[in-house]
Amino acid sequence: RNRLKRPSRVEWARRSVSETGIHEDIGNLVDLQLLAVENNLLEGGIPAAVVDLIGLTRFTASNNVLTGLIPDAIGNLVSLTRLELDANQLTGEMPASITNLVALGTYLRLTTIPRCRLFVRNNTLVY
Repeated sequence: RNRLKRPSRVEWARRSVSETGIHEDIGNLVDLQLLAVENNLLEGGIPAAVVDLIGLTRFTASNNVLTGLIPDAIGNLVSLTRLELDANQLTGEMPASITNLVALGTYLRLTTIPRCRLFVRNNTLVY
C-alpha cells in the first residue's frame, strides 16, 4: 500500500496565476514549513489558515495583489525565519503580535506596507 507523505514545502512562485488567492485549504497541510507564492497575481487577503500553520518557517508572498489587513494571529508563527509581504495592496497597521516573531532576525520584507514601523534593536524586533 502506497502512502502519500504530507508536503512540507509549497513553492508556487512566478506562475502568473491571476484571479485566485491563497485557498483556505492550505491549512490542511499541517506539516508545511515553506510557503512560497511570490510574483504571481494572487488576490484577496491572507487567509486565517496560513497563520494557523505553526510549523511554517518561511512565508513569501511578495509581488501579488493581496489586500486587507495582516492578521493579528501572524504572531503565532513563531518559527518564521523569513517573511516577505511587500509589493501587495495590504492596508492597516502592522499587528503588534509581529514582535513575537523573534526567529525572523533581520529577514523581514514589508517595505511597501503603509504605517509599518518595525526595526531590529539588540536582535529584537521592535514595533
